Amino acid sequence: MEYTQDEIFNIKYNEQKNRIETKKIGMLQKIGQAIRNNKFITMVVIMAIMMSIINSIMISNFFILLSSL
Repeated sequence: MEYTQDEIFNIKYNEQKNRIETKKIGMLQKIGQAIRNNKFITMVVIMAIMMSIINSIMISNFFILLSSL
């Protein structure tokens, strides 16, 4: 039971300080966990990256077309 609580609450026992401490999770790690756990967020991120790439390609092609006129 204690192991389960330790994993859920992200706590550990520090033997040097003789107390229980929480494990600190960075902001990027939280975002990475959310993306790995939620497929909808993953799809939205992938679609946003794809749309940005397509948009920049279309803009560059438009400028090439304008410069040729």
